[in-house]
Amino acid sequence: MNIPTLVAAKPTEINAVYDKFWVSEVIISSDQIGGQLTARVRLTKFRDTPGGLEKCPDADTWLTVNDLMSAADDDQDLAAAVAAIVAAIQKVGRQEGAIA
Repeated sequence: MNIPTLVAAKPTEINAVYDKFWVSEVIISSDQIGGQLTARVRLTKFRDTPGGLEKCPDADTWLTVNDLMSAADDDQDLAAAVAAIVAAIQKVGRQEGAIA
């Protein structure tokens, strides 16, 4: 399964129109064990060209969710996403022998 591309609300035009985002990085982190989680997603804007895909020269866009677990308590979609990520981590962890 490929990560879907998203249509930019505000396309960038620099001698060309860059109108799509690619989810290029997802980071879920905490500064301490058992601490609040922060989720950060990097979106990279690009365009289709006859020669292939071309990255926008502008800086990437970052989305941030602070205190991910509390935010998931208040948002069903976010809660489902967190549950799916945890299930995937458990599955891969078992396959790799890291999780019992």
